Amino acid sequence: MTEEKAPADAPETEEAPAAQQAPGIDVEEIEDFGAVLAEYEAQSSVIKEGEVVHGRVIRLMEKDVVVDIGYKSEGIIDKSEFRSPDGTISVAEGDEVDVLLEKTEDSDGYVVLSKEKAERLKVWKSVEAAYEKNEAITGRVIDRIKGGLKVDIGLPAFLPGSLVDVRPVRNLESLIGHEFRMRVIKVNKRRGNIVLSRKAVLEEENARRRRIRWPISRRARSSAAWSRT
Repeated sequence: MTEEKAPADAPETEEAPAAQQAPGIDVEEIEDFGAVLAEYEAQSSVIKEGEVVHGRVIRLMEKDVVVDIGYKSEGIIDKSEFRSPDGTISVAEGDEVDVLLEKTEDSDGYVVLSKEKAERLKVWKSVEAAYEKNEAITGRVIDRIKGGLKVDIGLPAFLPGSLVDVRPVRNLESLIGHEFRMRVIKVNKRRGNIVLSRKAVLEEENARRRRIRWPISRRARSSAAWSRT
C-alpha cells in the first residue's frame, strides 16, 4: 500500500496594506465638502434667475435690504424699492417678501433680488388672466395723455378716450384720480402695452339692468290688464 502524503500547508497570505492617507488631509472633511457641494448643486438646479421666490428680511443696511431666500448666499434689494411715497422705509427685519431673482451672485457674493419686479410680474399674470377670462379689473386714472387716459392697475395702462364712457366725454381731465372697473381688451407683454375699456363694462351693466327691468315691467302690465277685466 502506498503511504498517503499529508496535504501541504497552504501558504500564508499577507494582509493587504491599509490605504495610506495623505498627510494633512482629513477624510471626514472631504466627505463633508462633498455633501456641501451636492447641496449647492441641488439649490442651483431649483432656484433660477428670472423666477419669483419667497424670502425673509434678516438685516437692514444703509442702502440695501438683506433677504434670506434659502440659497447658498444672502440676497440684497435696493432700499428704494421699500420706500413709500412719504419717504419712509416700509420694511422691517422678519418681514416676509416675494422677490424676483435677478442674478445669482454679484461682485460681492450677494444674490441680486428685486421686490418691484416680482410685484410687476404678479400683476402681469393677473392682467393676462383677466384678459383670457374676460373679467373686469379696477384701476385709477393718473394722467391725461394723447388719445386718452393713463391708468394705474399696478402697471401703466391706456384707456382710449373713445372707450371711457358710452357717451363722449369732453373733459377727460376731470376723471383724474377716479377709480373705475374696466375690461382688458388688448395685452402685449413684450411691448408692455395694456389697453382698457370702461365703455365695455358700462354696456354690460346697462344690458343687465334692462334684463332685470323687462320681467318686472311685463308683470306690471299683466297685472294692470287683469285688474281691468
